[in-house]
Amino acid sequence: MTLLSQADIAQRIPHRFENLLLDECSGSGNDTSEFSVTLSSDDAHDRDLFIYNHGNTPSIPTPLLTEISALACIVSAGEIKSGTFAYFAAIANFSIDNEPFQSDAKITGSTEKISDKNGFYKYRFKLSANDHSASGQLMAYYDTSGNSEVTLQPIELADDVHGALTTGVAVAPYSNKKESMTFVDTV
Repeated sequence: MTLLSQADIAQRIPHRFENLLLDECSGSGNDTSEFSVTLSSDDAHDRDLFIYNHGNTPSIPTPLLTEISALACIVSAGEIKSGTFAYFAAIANFSIDNEPFQSDAKITGSTEKISDKNGFYKYRFKLSANDHSASGQLMAYYDTSGNSEVTLQPIELADDVHGALTTGVAVAPYSNKKESMTFVDTV
């Protein structure tokens, strides 16, 4: 296994420099990885913006666990070549014991590529911290047809979305999902 520093990790996921959600990652060269991250209230990389209070306990939003795992999957695949974009297309078989994960605890995990076909890659992941654990599968698509040097054009927003972004309107929790799946209060 090769242990990667944060600088090495950042090179492999250049599109995520602003919220690098991995502290350490090691890969064996066969699309598997082991990783860790600790998100704390005094986080040196300002990742504490992800922490919320569950009751009176600083906690990690459950959806962030799949994001952490997705980044580890990308890192395990090696350095993304210029012109390649990784898109996560699906999360399947997600399960969690004793949610939510608490902040200030070291989260460790592993990923493993279980299949690939026509640019689609399927990964299995596991995470744990203290008495918490989560697992699932992710599907990613690696698009090699683009040019990562191209400046993206602004996204056209519907009037109501634009209004919410400019006026600070409160965001209502999704009615069809668990309340913990809405972790933005206002925009």
